[in-house]
Amino acid sequence: MTIPPSQLRQELAAVFGEITAARRLAAAGRDVELENLDGRIDALCTAILDLPREEGRDLLPLLEDLRSSLNQLAATIRVGLSGAATSS
Repeated sequence: MTIPPSQLRQELAAVFGEITAARRLAAAGRDVELENLDGRIDALCTAILDLPREEGRDLLPLLEDLRSSLNQLAATIRVGLSGAATSS
């Protein structure tokens, strides 16, 4: 069953919220649980691939924003890890 693009947009918005929360936690030096996030993103990408081509293309800007947000999260975590390594 194909998930409607409007529902996928809502799910993407929820994932963006989780990424923002994870960045805040990481910036504060707290542990961040990413396993659930990984599964949700995987399911979203699979659902988007199941859409008709044009509907999937309409979501491309959001996927690019998602990649950027994940890269920012990774950078925040790296900074935190490098800071923890130098203070040990």
